[in-house]
Amino acid sequence: MRITKALGISSLLLSLLSLPLSAEETKSRVRIRPKVPLTEKADFLQSYGKVLIVPKGCVIVLPDAYKGKMVDGSSISGKVVSTKEFLSSNNSWLHLHKISDKQARGAIRFTQEELDRLKQYNKVVLAMVGNAFTSVAPIALIPEDTETNN
Repeated sequence: MRITKALGISSLLLSLLSLPLSAEETKSRVRIRPKVPLTEKADFLQSYGKVLIVPKGCVIVLPDAYKGKMVDGSSISGKVVSTKEFLSSNNSWLHLHKISDKQARGAIRFTQEELDRLKQYNKVVLAMVGNAFTSVAPIALIPEDTETNN
């Protein structure tokens, strides 16, 4: 009782919160997301029997020489490993590029110079916000100057 008074919660409110809901009320209030297969939400990079799972849209640059490293979810043959383990044996063809949350959402677009610089690495470029892989909105990869020139 002291806790409820300290929090300013009345006993009436507590009793209302503790009432069980009927099955119909529960169904109307609970929104269940449809199950989406992992192959539709993620891309798979594979090399030397190791597989890395990254969010769809995380790959910013995929040079022709490394297109075989990105595999379809149904054709994976290898062991899914941690990011650290995958990067330690494949850092010669991977580049992790830190971006801002606004860039990931597309509020700030990449410049043409930035995209050209990333392509010059001739590596698979993966987007990261902080220490986590992230998807990049397709609009972010269309430089603003391209749109204004048309």
